[in-house]
Amino acid sequence: MKGTKAYVSGPMTGLAFFNYPVFDAMAETLENLSVIPINPARHPEGLEYEEYMELAMIDVEDCDWVCLLPGWERSPGAIREAKRGQELGKVLMECMVSKTIAFNHIPVDRKLEHV
Repeated sequence: MKGTKAYVSGPMTGLAFFNYPVFDAMAETLENLSVIPINPARHPEGLEYEEYMELAMIDVEDCDWVCLLPGWERSPGAIREAKRGQELGKVLMECMVSKTIAFNHIPVDRKLEHV
């Protein structure tokens, strides 16, 4: 994973502070692992939802793998990002930060329709 670019994906809409603290914590953890985080929490404020999604799709195309934060499977935007990553053959990993970091690889051939 060292030197790779990871897009951080997860729920934002309707959450306190748009869940930015969780995104930022994961980005920091990835940086500490020498992974380059692509953090959508750093996008400019004031855009419309679909404008954010357009930026997200570009970011997913530019990454090596997608880091899926807890709750991603209940987020329409994160599901779109995961499906796009899967279409592009990106590695999908369920990630979470607590006192330690955990990764769970999602095989590229796993269908995401049920999400």
